Amino acid sequence: LDVLLADTNYDRAWPPNYGIWQDEWESIQKLYGDEFGIDIGEKCIDRKWQVTDCFFGGSFDIPTTNRYRLDRPYIRVDKNALQDNLSLDGGYRIVKANHVSDAMGINLYSPAGSLIHDE
Repeated sequence: LDVLLADTNYDRAWPPNYGIWQDEWESIQKLYGDEFGIDIGEKCIDRKWQVTDCFFGGSFDIPTTNRYRLDRPYIRVDKNALQDNLSLDGGYRIVKANHVSDAMGINLYSPAGSLIHDE
């Protein structure tokens, strides 16, 4: 497995908050533990919700108070703890890089090979 973390400002604080379904987080946690020996489990979780309330109102005449409840646990990732854990020597490369391409879809970019860096 070859993993590359690429960001022109990797050493700066990450601005957004990250959320993920708990079962997906557990899969990522297992992968990092198995492949890199890094525990990104509980210490990288800021908050857990056992049920998830989704609000899609405000458009298409759906009231803003209309709630859809999912019986699926959701977590908020502690971005600072995650960045600290990913900054450890984990057997992957960290490269200050620019991504100069057009998004064609989720995780699909054109032209191919458009990730540039000075490595």
